[in-house]
Amino acid sequence: MCPGAAERSYGLREMSPWMKDFLFTIRLVYRNPLAMAGIVIITCLVLVAVFAPLLAPYSPIDISLDERLSPPSASHLLGTDEMGRDILSRVIYGARISIRIAVTVVTIGGAVGSILGATAGYLRGRMGSIIMRVMDMILAFPALVLCMVLAAALGPSLNNALLAIAFVQIPKYARLVHGQALSLREKHYVLAARSMAASTPWIIWHHIFPGCLSSVLVLATMGMGEAILLAASLSFIGLGAQPPEPEWGAMVAMGRQYLMDHWWLATFPGLAILVVAVGFNILGDALRDILDPRLRR
Repeated sequence: MCPGAAERSYGLREMSPWMKDFLFTIRLVYRNPLAMAGIVIITCLVLVAVFAPLLAPYSPIDISLDERLSPPSASHLLGTDEMGRDILSRVIYGARISIRIAVTVVTIGGAVGSILGATAGYLRGRMGSIIMRVMDMILAFPALVLCMVLAAALGPSLNNALLAIAFVQIPKYARLVHGQALSLREKHYVLAARSMAASTPWIIWHHIFPGCLSSVLVLATMGMGEAILLAASLSFIGLGAQPPEPEWGAMVAMGRQYLMDHWWLATFPGLAILVVAVGFNILGDALRDILDPRLRR
């Protein structure tokens, strides 16, 4: 469906081009099954996190040794763990930690990486080369290995794990924005702003960043799923969230000791990680197609 048809269906001939393009994008999202599936999964995650105190039948940290390792039943729908804590309640409260992980990592990594990439792409020269060579050095290490090294150096805790993951994510945004900034800096409106003695920060903020926004949005959406997976991996090996925090990766780590006889301990938090990671990835993949200018014509 072309933008003109969308305009006629909504009666938007008198609206601004920006508003027309926005509503056309919303319509494309609505017509894309993958995008809708991702939105539904992420919306459910957010709602569960917000209303966790109302949805959780028990406290996520209350210990009941009389009910330890109980299988799924009417009183504990997903069973209990080795300390008698309700797994359903811990999975529900774990959604809050997952939201925190995703938002924190993407905010820090995306902001710092975009600033570095835009600066390097617009200025070029020695400064740009130094910035991008440092980014290349970070990218040379596998993400999980570098996260493990940084988290171990900072000390095992969720906050330190988030800083380690955010640091590893910075080069991805820098690389993406750098490539687009190199192209945008030659556009006529950027050259015109430069000829009128506009400052470098002003040009980057008003002309370079807006041109990179759609690509950064797609990368950020996928990056949220990756951040949750990395945080779960660090917690699994003891470098992330520490007991008794109801973090999904830590729950899987504790459940592996009882996997053969008490499968529910690791299965349900593992499924939560899987569903959320898939949700972010399919939404990011759909947004990439929707925001691609070649496919919007």
